[in-house]
Amino acid sequence: MAWLDRLHDLADARTVDRGRAYADRGQVVELNDDGGRLSAVVRGTDDYRVELVAGSGSWSCDCPVGATGAFCKHCVAVAIAASGTGGERQPVALDRFDAPPADDPAVLADEVARVFTPRRRLYDYTQANAYADEAEATVRRIEQWCRGAPSAGLLTVVQSAIDHAIRAILRSDDSSGAQSMQIARLLDAHRIAAAQLVLDRKAATTLVRWLFRVMFDGRQDAFRVDIDHYADAVGPAGIELYRRLLDDAGDAAPASALRHARGRLAILSRDPDEIVAQFGADPSHPIHAAHLVGALDEAGYADLAIEYARRGVAAHPASPFVGPLVERLVEDAQRRGALDEVARLRGDDFHHRPSTTTYAAFERAAIEAGTWAAERRRADPVLAAADPRGWVSALLRQGDSAAAWAAAETMPERIDLDLDLWRRLFRARRRIDPASTLPHYRRLVEATVVIADRRNYQVATRLLRSMRDAAAKANRSAEFDTYLDDLRRRYHRRRALDEELRRGGL
Repeated sequence: MAWLDRLHDLADARTVDRGRAYADRGQVVELNDDGGRLSAVVRGTDDYRVELVAGSGSWSCDCPVGATGAFCKHCVAVAIAASGTGGERQPVALDRFDAPPADDPAVLADEVARVFTPRRRLYDYTQANAYADEAEATVRRIEQWCRGAPSAGLLTVVQSAIDHAIRAILRSDDSSGAQSMQIARLLDAHRIAAAQLVLDRKAATTLVRWLFRVMFDGRQDAFRVDIDHYADAVGPAGIELYRRLLDDAGDAAPASALRHARGRLAILSRDPDEIVAQFGADPSHPIHAAHLVGALDEAGYADLAIEYARRGVAAHPASPFVGPLVERLVEDAQRRGALDEVARLRGDDFHHRPSTTTYAAFERAAIEAGTWAAERRRADPVLAAADPRGWVSALLRQGDSAAAWAAAETMPERIDLDLDLWRRLFRARRRIDPASTLPHYRRLVEATVVIADRRNYQVATRLLRSMRDAAAKANRSAEFDTYLDDLRRRYHRRRALDEELRRGGL
């Protein structure tokens, strides 16, 4: 199934745009394409796990919107990321009607006040989306200005837009993420504009105080602005003012925000001891270690970053949060051309955290190192115990359909109703021994029709049509006809089922 081709059938334009932005920002991680089943984690306000199954055309995401069955922005992001096409929009060109003169942002300031100023005490879901829709053209205009015509005056206009947008989101049902994504884009545009400027003392002071206020005035804690991104614009005096504001805030400011801000200053000053002090609250914990490793890398201390990555992995190798540390170690080994070390790192990670994702990564690394034949004998039983469906899927992907079928037959209840996986098994098995598929077709049909639902009946009908073809190849069509008659007799009160069977030519 070409998910990319169907995006606009599965989701509205707003959801597609938001998912595209997630994909463009690299927020889709742990992406695994396992023969028609895409799985990934999408990082946003939280980490959400997404699965897209091509054969059945089904999908799932554990975000609040995905839980309703909707094809959410996280599903869109995975579909786009898996396609490898990106899809980032080009900046919208402004014509003479769109842009006022670059040295006079007053017209834009009036537009910002008109569009972004909240006018309701509370925005429900529909109203919140309408607010974001109305603001979209202005957000794009701001993005274009910040790239092409930055100025101190423009910074204050963008700051006003961000302030108003934050006021609005605090009284909104932003379940769709439309407003939060726009605020993130405005913050990015503001940072891009500031990076092109060197401000005078007055403008620098104004900017520093605004940056501090966004982080510490207590209105919001979802958005962060990092002072080190503005170092060139505000200069040493501005950085020193920010330090004093942090010191003066004391216990009145949230501890996590203070620690984050001081950590950014430590990165800016390239002080490794201070970086460790600020980011390494517990450097043995994978989450803290990952933050510390990232900070050390930003400051240019790659060797120290690797040391702390090794410590974090060694301390908690089975932690679900250890993945980024493993990736950092793998990246370092790949840079050095140490293929055996990459395979060892991937193998250790798989055996401590067995999953289809870590198995596939181990397989790729061991093949490159020339050790997979030996390693596979130990890896397969581990994956089979941890994720039977994943193991069967891996066997199919590797072209070992006989082993995949044998594995599925020994534990059909553990594969359960993964219809896409069973269809792949059936396609491979019908060519070899179609009769052996018939009991499993019956089991899946019975499990599907037990719940009275037309969509279930449609799935059952597709299964029965495939079962009919398998029975014909096995010269057991009479057996299939008898089963179908029995099914109709047992469920003769379900008119919808009979309608679907007839519509399917059964």
